[in-house]
Amino acid sequence: MGMPLHTPMPRYVNAWLDWNHDGDWADTLTCPGGTPVPEWALQDHQSALWPGYYSLPSLPIVAKIEVTENMPWETWLRLSVAEMPAPAPYDGRGPALGYDLGETEDYYLWLMPSLTKVAQAPAELQPGDLITYQLTLASSGNVMGAGGVLSDVLPAGVNYQWSTPPSIYNPATRTVRWDVNLTPGTNTVVDVVVLYTGEIGQVTNTAAVLWGGTVWQRASATVSARHRVYLPLVVRGGP
Repeated sequence: MGMPLHTPMPRYVNAWLDWNHDGDWADTLTCPGGTPVPEWALQDHQSALWPGYYSLPSLPIVAKIEVTENMPWETWLRLSVAEMPAPAPYDGRGPALGYDLGETEDYYLWLMPSLTKVAQAPAELQPGDLITYQLTLASSGNVMGAGGVLSDVLPAGVNYQWSTPPSIYNPATRTVRWDVNLTPGTNTVVDVVVLYTGEIGQVTNTAAVLWGGTVWQRASATVSARHRVYLPLVVRGGP
């Protein structure tokens, strides 16, 4: 007897990511600490599928993520769904004569953050005045980066007061920090309020967005104190 019509059949999902940008999916890299990171990231994930559209969560994968300041993160993904497991040499090329069923597609993945910072302060800044720094984090690309950090190390001349939304503040390092996701099409806006101490006449505050502990983007804002200066006026009488 033949198999009933529309019986779900086993399908094997595989994914390869070119972590080191050398143009193939054949490598196994190593993370700090010795964890191996194969470019064959998702290996023979099996699902029994009926005809139709599906959204399937994958198994967790170990990623080798490195970013360079002011440059996008990018890689190529090869995604394959087929009726059989991936054959050796497991580098995404598939069987010599091709698969009978399924599909293999390549996708260019990229992500790039954008960070801006503005300062709001009185026109004539005096010791004891408040300065509000507003940071806006946006992202472009076609993937989301989880586990980002928005960090603002406060310079000399100001003291931390509060932030919105609430942050993690380390007084020892004078660092204000938020854990963020880098989601294209979504802006993250935060405010940091500091007290100007008057110790220096110009305050430059630089914030950064980090991913994997590496600075990816920076943004600065400068506020200058413009104190009133009173000059004595001497009027001399005529002869």
